[in-house]
Amino acid sequence: MRFEVFNFETKQLINKTKLFERVVYWTWLNSDIIAMVTESAVFHWELFQDRSPEKIFLRHHRLTFSEIISYKADPSLKWMAVTGLTPECISSHAICFSDYHYDDNPSSSTVMCAASRDSNDTGKIHVIELGPYKQGNFAPRNNYDVIQFIDDVNRYDFPVSLHVSTNYKLLFMVTKYGHMYLCDMETAACLCCTRISLS
Repeated sequence: MRFEVFNFETKQLINKTKLFERVVYWTWLNSDIIAMVTESAVFHWELFQDRSPEKIFLRHHRLTFSEIISYKADPSLKWMAVTGLTPECISSHAICFSDYHYDDNPSSSTVMCAASRDSNDTGKIHVIELGPYKQGNFAPRNNYDVIQFIDDVNRYDFPVSLHVSTNYKLLFMVTKYGHMYLCDMETAACLCCTRISLS
């Protein structure tokens, strides 16, 4: 597959590359890096470097028949997550990473936020502090809260997207059928839910 990136204002070609595998999902990781997920691996392409996309890791065999719907990485590109939907729909989840400063810690931390719904219809929100440990901070924490999903008739709702607001210390979870759950980053407690779309 061929990729080309242009500057819209100047119409100038910034960079181009080829991958000899079919790309099933791609996304911007930041203003300099595009991530590409193929049927076998994940690649990072640095736009302002004169080199081909770098293979970062191989896809797990459990994702073989999945539709890839998301790929996320923390700002340092140390932690990464691929999300896919399988035909069985046994469980579902959404993931995001963020730098977050807990109220009682002197230094910020990298956190992974995950929302899930399993085959027993149990929903959870997790806010997990990742390493490495920073001197002076409390021990890394792992908070979660149970989520009660609101299902319409004959429609099984599940999380598809997570977003962190560090300014307001909030986590926003959006579901397939248009509900938004608002959660506290410090405790992972679900504060409220509202419908934002009728899709």
